Amino acid sequence: MGALSSLAFAGDIYLSDTYTNYNPGANGGQLTVTLDGNTNNYGVVEFNATRTAPGGSTNLLPGVGYNFNMYCVDFGDTIAQGGNYYPSVTDLLGSTTISNGPTVFFDATRTDRMDRLWGSYYSSVVDGYTSTAFQVAQWEIAFDNDMNLGTGTFSVQGYPGDPVDAGELALAQSWLNNISSGGANQSASLVLLSGANIQDQITLKPVPEPSSFLALGVGAVSLMSLRRRKRA
Repeated sequence: MGALSSLAFAGDIYLSDTYTNYNPGANGGQLTVTLDGNTNNYGVVEFNATRTAPGGSTNLLPGVGYNFNMYCVDFGDTIAQGGNYYPSVTDLLGSTTISNGPTVFFDATRTDRMDRLWGSYYSSVVDGYTSTAFQVAQWEIAFDNDMNLGTGTFSVQGYPGDPVDAGELALAQSWLNNISSGGANQSASLVLLSGANIQDQITLKPVPEPSSFLALGVGAVSLMSLRRRKRA
């Protein structure tokens, strides 16, 4: 979605990003997006980012070397392949995007829908086709309320007569329909990466490994044992 030179922003995480090996939209095409009455063409990519330097205050994402994928929720700003960025990291619920375009507030309904999109369908993203469908569904949830790609404040069209674009949008709409009907009931915890003049992104908040829970349990048992010995 364009390019932006590297910039420094005093945020909660230091990261560098690249594009994944997906074409901008399956078949190298673009989608025509209408948002709040303004129509523009956009390519679709999934970004892959790596936490690259120590520092930053967030504990919502793991430390240096952590690698993760993210999808955009910002039509007003851009990020570039190979850029270095310093966004703030917040839990998605209750957060607001920082953008030179329309902003998004993630209330309980919007956050629940986004959680279920990622929890139920992110595992289905395996190529440019499914990646495009996923990004389109995320845009619809973020920028509209009707969960319909053809109506409302956000709408999207593929290249006329292109069966690939039509299939991507149909797949995205089927996911949105399942979320609306309650059929997509797998949920995920998400965070927002945001900052001034940085394209805001959403990514998964990692679930602690079972070993982490085990370590906590062992710590609790040890503490209880210590207390018992002191009482004795």
